[in-house]
Amino acid sequence: MLNNLFAFCFFLINLLQVSVDLSSSNTYDQYISSWYENIQLAQKYLNNAELAIKNGDYLDSCFNQRKASEFGLIATKARIEAAEIKGENDLILNLQNGLKKWKAFGDFCG
Repeated sequence: MLNNLFAFCFFLINLLQVSVDLSSSNTYDQYISSWYENIQLAQKYLNNAELAIKNGDYLDSCFNQRKASEFGLIATKARIEAAEIKGENDLILNLQNGLKKWKAFGDFCG
C-alpha cells in the first residue's frame, strides 16, 4: 500500500508540472517559483522515504513521507494561487484534490 502511495505522489508531481507563461506579473512568478522549489523538495523527501522503506527503516520513511507532504502542500497551495491569477479554473479543481492527497499522504504515518 505504501508503494502505491509513493507511485501516486510521483504521478501527482508529474501531473502538476505544467508549462507556464513566465512573462506574467511578479506575484504569479513568485507563486510559480515557490511551487517549483517546494515540489522539488517534496520529490527529494519522497525519494528519501522510498529509499528508507527499501532499507527497512520505517521510522525514517515516515519522517520523510511527512516532510514530503508538508512541502507538497505548500507547493500545491502556491500553484493554486498562480492558477487563480491566470484564471486556470479547470486546473484548480485537480490541484484542490491534490491537496487532499498530500494531506492524506502525510497523515498516513502519523
